[in-house]
Amino acid sequence: MRRAQGKFVIHKITTSNRRLIEKVKRQKASTDRYKDPLACEIDNHADTTCFGKNFRVISFTSEVCSVSPYLSEYGSVNDIPICTVATAVELDSSETIILVFGQGLWFGGRLNRSLINPKQCRSYGISACDDPL
Repeated sequence: MRRAQGKFVIHKITTSNRRLIEKVKRQKASTDRYKDPLACEIDNHADTTCFGKNFRVISFTSEVCSVSPYLSEYGSVNDIPICTVATAVELDSSETIILVFGQGLWFGGRLNRSLINPKQCRSYGISACDDPL
């Protein structure tokens, strides 16, 4: 919920093809630790944030969804789990901040660069700058 022109505005984030499942398969945590920082990118085209291997899962929901690309040349990917995740960011001042994201799609090792949706961040009251530098 954000305040716009003196009124509260509620923004809706929608995805399609979600379905409830009884159990989420437990995935073994990766034993390799990443020595080099992995990038995140701003993605204004996706409906929601997509988490890659630079995030760690805190919890899964009991929902999965199908993800369809914007090009018909690629097929859709089914049963992508929805989860809450965290990642660490080291600032220039050597301070480390832990960022926690919820309601995103878990791709894990299949995605080298996580895709952060600034519209989703803003709808939760988090300022996100997606202007080119």
